[in-house]
Amino acid sequence: MKKFIHAILSLIKTIGIVCLWCLLTALIAISLSKLEKEHYTPTDTPNERFMVIATDTDNGYYRQTWQEYQINPKPPLTTPDKNCVEDCLKILDNGNYLYINDSPLIITKSEYQIKDGKVIPISFKTYHLGHIFVGMIGAFFVMGFLKYLIRIFQIRKDKQAMINYHKKLAENLLIACAVLGIFWAVIYLTV
Repeated sequence: MKKFIHAILSLIKTIGIVCLWCLLTALIAISLSKLEKEHYTPTDTPNERFMVIATDTDNGYYRQTWQEYQINPKPPLTTPDKNCVEDCLKILDNGNYLYINDSPLIITKSEYQIKDGKVIPISFKTYHLGHIFVGMIGAFFVMGFLKYLIRIFQIRKDKQAMINYHKKLAENLLIACAVLGIFWAVIYLTV
């Protein structure tokens, strides 16, 4: 019975650690995306991925990049989507339009105003796999630092245990740096 309880507790601990890692990954990735948000003045040139939803003569609509809109401006669409699945246009509370382009590898959000039939870019934000990858690595380091703090707290009164722990930690860090250095060198030389 003790083995069963120990196995259940180990499973709960593992699930908790994985959930914490996923939560930290999401927080770091979303924070990076928000930090990279581009804000524009009326004279700025927006990102090449900035999109505008335009109408055509058949009352249909299609996406135009900012460069396409500058070359061949079409009347902007002003009717928001009711059901937003992948690509959709929303009207924000401040009256600005937000076009969300949700594709499998990247999500872009283009915010703009429409004044006198002209589009004025406000902001542009992306969320992509790079943010998630950096979030995963950042979460790994945060979890390692938390594990370090817990271990230091546990052995805080035993000076010899503290010294031994730091020696072992230094050895492991040197080994990890050597492996990562070799890995990086192999990738760098092959590219």
